[in-house]
Amino acid sequence: MVTGFGVPLSSPSAEAGSSSELIQSPLAGELNTRVIEALDRARKMPSGDERTAAMRRAAILGNAAEILAYFSVKKTPQ
Repeated sequence: MVTGFGVPLSSPSAEAGSSSELIQSPLAGELNTRVIEALDRARKMPSGDERTAAMRRAAILGNAAEILAYFSVKKTPQ
């Protein structure tokens, strides 16, 4: 799951109501990790234009991670 600006962004795996397990793409998991790291770095920066740009880039990366997670979730074979 991607963590946004203090609000968790849900993925299809978090919203799924079926009993079958869902598998997230390894790339989506790696991208989620990068999003969290980018947000942490941006939050530690002093206020200003650089921090604003870093937060904006982290948000864009978060959007990409959410889209990738949405389209790459697969059900496990039963």
